[in-house]
Amino acid sequence: MPSVGGSLNFNQNATGDSVAALLYGWVSGGSRHETILIRNRANSMGMYLQDDWKVSPKLKLNLELRWDLDTPRFEAIDNRQNSFEVGGTNPVCNCPGLITWSGRDARGGSRYAHNFVYDNIEPSVDLSYRATDDCPGWPIHCLYRAV
Repeated sequence: MPSVGGSLNFNQNATGDSVAALLYGWVSGGSRHETILIRNRANSMGMYLQDDWKVSPKLKLNLELRWDLDTPRFEAIDNRQNSFEVGGTNPVCNCPGLITWSGRDARGGSRYAHNFVYDNIEPSVDLSYRATDDCPGWPIHCLYRAV
């Protein structure tokens, strides 16, 4: 659904007072703004694997592996979203930089603003050490995340 708004301006030229012009409906100017909503959509997919090993009674090893699929955004109705292609040549000025429209002139007619990214892999290693047997948890941590 489009959203519509605007403004009306009143001045004192016709009546001597802008409030009086408002009451009489004597409009000196106005504007109308219409915004068409862009219905962006994106999907999210990923996997997560985790395992804990008790290396000794006081040392625990936690290994994690996370994978996320970066799905590009797309516009659900008419591909009204745009992007900027740095490597493209603008035909108007023959200079670098080009505004492209998804699903129309961009990327061979693809409905997406950019490519899918399949290599979002994040491994993680966590070592936990319990200093004393009285300690209820695993308070000392050494964490490595490859980001």
